[in-house]
Amino acid sequence: MNNERLNQAINYETLLLASNYNNALVDKIYNDNKNDLVAPLLTNFSKFAEFLDINSENLCKFYFKVRDKFSMLPKKSNIICTDDDTWPKRIDEFPYCPKFLYYMGDIDLLDKKIVSIVGTKAPSDEDKTLVTKTVEALIKKGIVVSTGLSLGIGGQASAESVKHFAPTIAVIGTGLNQYYPTDHKKLQTFIATEGGLVITMVSPASPSQNFKFNFLLRNRLLSALSNAILIIDERDNGGAIKMTEVALENKRDVYFYSSLLKREDLKWPKEFNKIEGVHVVRYPGNLANKVIGYVPKRKDRSKTLKPSGTKDVQLSLF
Repeated sequence: MNNERLNQAINYETLLLASNYNNALVDKIYNDNKNDLVAPLLTNFSKFAEFLDINSENLCKFYFKVRDKFSMLPKKSNIICTDDDTWPKRIDEFPYCPKFLYYMGDIDLLDKKIVSIVGTKAPSDEDKTLVTKTVEALIKKGIVVSTGLSLGIGGQASAESVKHFAPTIAVIGTGLNQYYPTDHKKLQTFIATEGGLVITMVSPASPSQNFKFNFLLRNRLLSALSNAILIIDERDNGGAIKMTEVALENKRDVYFYSSLLKREDLKWPKEFNKIEGVHVVRYPGNLANKVIGYVPKRKDRSKTLKPSGTKDVQLSLF
């Protein structure tokens, strides 16, 4: 792990905690004093305590509290910031763009074509079959599957990628030292250590009361990192629907299968079908081709047409 990035992240989270999460104030302090924040904050307590209008002793307590939280990060954790070459530029345009990203695994996967698969936490057998076929089709085209590692559709899509020995991305809503849902602890660990990528914008010092909000941020990051989002199935106003609405606002393509248009229990497919940026596909292969921009060639029928006035050779034999 880069020590300068570690110091910056710890210092930034310390300033947030000490300011009672006054993001506007802390962002200004951080942007104006980046060079001083690459070293441990304890070398400059008085200066930053003055910025926050608190005494140095209190700032010191906050610092060690945050540093203890960061010590819980797994050994192979990494931290990047907006100044790094590996920073994914595609997320800069999104609201709530973080100062840091925390990850384990292969960060270069973010340079590939990425499709995020989202959907219901209670998939039907048909949904599960469709997930399997979709992941297989995407992998064949070299497309990386990304999910929020949630129960149901998301977790299955990640597991299917692992099953096919394909690298996959898990965008989580907790710190790297946490697992939610806990049922996916082994899956998350495998992705992080066996060629995939686990990434989050949530620091290990994030307060527990931010838990629900962090998952909203997770959804934004999931869509921001993707080239496209696929909804396998979801109830009206479900979490996946809300996430894709954010994706559309930020000009990400959204796909769903045509079979959902026949569902009388769902309103959103017919409503989404009218929105620019939403694409309806019939089969997983169609989805994969659209994402990579491949247009199948039509057969040249001119080669099979006979000039007018000619007879079929076989018929002339009789």
